[in-house]
Amino acid sequence: MVILGKKWQDVNGNTYHTSEVISKEVNFKSDITYGYGNQFVWTAREILESEYNINIDDFMVIDKPIYVDRKRDL
Repeated sequence: MVILGKKWQDVNGNTYHTSEVISKEVNFKSDITYGYGNQFVWTAREILESEYNINIDDFMVIDKPIYVDRKRDL
């Protein structure tokens, strides 16, 4: 399972992200969400637990987001 986090910061310093999960069983991309730090992991966790009944603690997570220059690149 891969959790791909993309982050973007606006001119006011607000940070937004998307979380994309790719695996054999699950493929989804979250909506653009406000959050900072590694919040993209928590967004993926919430979706995996609520919609797919998958516990993210059963997997190794590498917390390395991709920073994008434009909001539309999220």
